[in-house]
Amino acid sequence: MPLVDADETYAFLSRLPLFADVPRLDVEAAARVSRMEVFEQGALVLIEDGPPSSHLYVIKTGFVELLTGEEVFSILEPGEAFGHLSLLTRMPPTATVRAGEQAVCYLLPREAANRILASPSGTALVSATFRERLARRGLSVRALPELRRFSAGVFIRNTPVSCTPETTIREAARAITNGRSTAIVVRTRDGFGIATDADFRERVATGEVRFRGPSSTRKRSSARC
Repeated sequence: MPLVDADETYAFLSRLPLFADVPRLDVEAAARVSRMEVFEQGALVLIEDGPPSSHLYVIKTGFVELLTGEEVFSILEPGEAFGHLSLLTRMPPTATVRAGEQAVCYLLPREAANRILASPSGTALVSATFRERLARRGLSVRALPELRRFSAGVFIRNTPVSCTPETTIREAARAITNGRSTAIVVRTRDGFGIATDADFRERVATGEVRFRGPSSTRKRSSARC
């Protein structure tokens, strides 16, 4: 494992758009606790449906491929980050991340990563990732008014609340209340989505309405990593 120079790490991270809105002290703290890891070409960094990510990965050199099944659907290059959705939700990655060539990454542990992702630029990354994946599946981004206001802090401040598509609206609302959250993760076979308290206000909580079917389309996303 390469030795990490905190000053060099700070100089690299502070130039990236992801860290643009992060207080200097938080970036410096992240630089001090980060570690560097080298992934050889073909190495699997994260595995679809595998263990949840425990770090935010920031690519220093090289590139990685994002795959679902055997299909490569995106490539990330130096300065880009991944692992944030799995880190925030503590759920398995919904895509495999594979080194396309030798890739050197900074790994930021959860506490430091949470401070980064709670910033406006961090929230923008999370929102953009959801919207990109929905667009890739042919779902309209107009169906996501809440996502533009979505804050990563709903996961950072509390243990994530989750449910399945079979959960009733009433049960989900109760889980959100008990968990002191403002959103719930809906686990599906295609990945996961987010339902917010705004969604519940749009529906009558009869106890018989579930997340399955057309009414739940807007909750579902194939957000990756």
